[in-house]
Order: sequence, then structure tokens, then C-alpha cells
Amino acid sequence: MRGWTEDGGSVRVADMEYGTESGLESLFRYFSILVVAGGGVALAAFLLLLLGVWSNRQITKERFLQTVAFLAVLMVIFLLMIYLYFL
Repeated sequence: MRGWTEDGGSVRVADMEYGTESGLESLFRYFSILVVAGGGVALAAFLLLLLGVWSNRQITKERFLQTVAFLAVLMVIFLLMIYLYFL
């Protein structure tokens, strides 16, 4: 994400805000990202379950847990990418 300086130049917003965030604010920001990503995984798993019920196929508990684990791994990769971007 980019912001603009007074002389018309552009700068990354993360660079502009460097050092102005307290430890608690940083923790809250990362926690909120984690909550949103976790909610996305839960929603995707629920939609997968509904899709299995709707298509009249039997979804076993093992297959459902494998899918949730796969989505959780994707969430961790996504969070790592966000973390490395703001580093």
C-alpha cells in the first residue's frame, strides 16, 4: 500500500508509520489478521460441508478434517506473506 508525501512523491505506508505503533497496537493488528483468516478457514470448511450435503455425497470426518488442515496451512502461508510484506 502506498501513501503520498507533501512534495508529490510516493512512499510505502508501512515506512511512513514505522516506529509510531506501540507493541499492543501491533499485537492487536496481527491478532485481527489472524481472526479474519481463521474465520475464512471456518467459512470455507462450512461451505465445503454444505456442498457435500447438497450434492448428496457422504463426507467422512477424516476427509473433512484433511480439508480443514489444508485450509489452515494455506492460512499460515497467507499470514506469513503478509508478515514478510510489512517486515
